[in-house]
Amino acid sequence: MQTWPTGSFATGSTSIVYTPNGLLFYNAQTGAGAIGTIDSAGNHTTHITYPNGAFALSWNRVA
Repeated sequence: MQTWPTGSFATGSTSIVYTPNGLLFYNAQTGAGAIGTIDSAGNHTTHITYPNGAFALSWNRVA
């Protein structure tokens, strides 16, 4: 089990999905997102962030 300090991840993510490039975090209310990875030691690194409106709003499924 791994715990991360407050602020390690963006707040408001409504979906977190595995992709070949890492975990995709998506916020359905703002259309914002991020891609990050978790290494074998459990450390999270954010690689790319997408601002509000980068994705369509209100997706209820992300695949």
